[in-house]
Amino acid sequence: MKIKFARLIAFIFVIFIAQNSFAQTPLTNRQIYDFNPGDVVQGTHFYKFEPGPPTYETFSYLKRTSSKNNDTLFYKIRREYYTPPACQDCKPLVWIDTITQAYMELDSIAKHYNETFQYSIKDTFFNDFCNRRVWGQQPDKLDSMWFEPVKHFTYFVEGLGGPFYLKEFSQGRPTKLDFVLTYYKKDGVSCGNFVNDVQDFNVQNLQATIFPNPLNEKATIHFEKPLTNGRIVIFNFEGQIIKEFNNIAGNDVVVLRDNLPSGIYFLKVENNGKSSTQKVMLQ
Repeated sequence: MKIKFARLIAFIFVIFIAQNSFAQTPLTNRQIYDFNPGDVVQGTHFYKFEPGPPTYETFSYLKRTSSKNNDTLFYKIRREYYTPPACQDCKPLVWIDTITQAYMELDSIAKHYNETFQYSIKDTFFNDFCNRRVWGQQPDKLDSMWFEPVKHFTYFVEGLGGPFYLKEFSQGRPTKLDFVLTYYKKDGVSCGNFVNDVQDFNVQNLQATIFPNPLNEKATIHFEKPLTNGRIVIFNFEGQIIKEFNNIAGNDVVVLRDNLPSGIYFLKVENNGKSSTQKVMLQ
């Protein structure tokens, strides 16, 4: 009887260790960007530079394909951006487009792009968003040699993408930049509160694919229809223009990273009154 009891205790201990170990495993790109047609993910941008409503970014996944070696996933995505009116007489800011997004290095551990250089970083693992697995990185201990640090918490959600983040600057003024997951519908299961008002959206049909994304030194932008007099603008989350290219023609354009630091940027393409904006990650 004592032997059986000891075996039972040992079995429970092994199961506990296995579950805890599983919960503490960083997520790969394949686990994070595992979408199916019909999935919807909505994140909310809060810009605290000045008072105003948030911007709701909605990704609706329309089609999924993979490369022959199954090392790259391609998604056709309908994107909707909606900012409610900031005053009674104001108009909402709305636009919509359709893009093709490629995800590479699927079996590699995802990169957080956490900018909290002054802190030591610790991993946090938990279940949230209707029990979806979450992997976050947040500041651990403050380095007393630094003054007014940047606090930057980033996280990925299994099957729902990322990185999402909460970012606070303390240099001289209280400034916050947040992009948090607020709603998803995945495999018929919904969680969160969905916000949408697309009746005023203007459809923009300029479809572009950035490859690779994330990128290291350069990226190729492929357009389904050739540009004739295109313009490409790269800007950061603060809305500052980092680079600008004009008078672009053809189906493919190569963009060099140059000295841009690692992080997340937006790349906007304009051509003959149509435009497309994509999020770009620099490793």
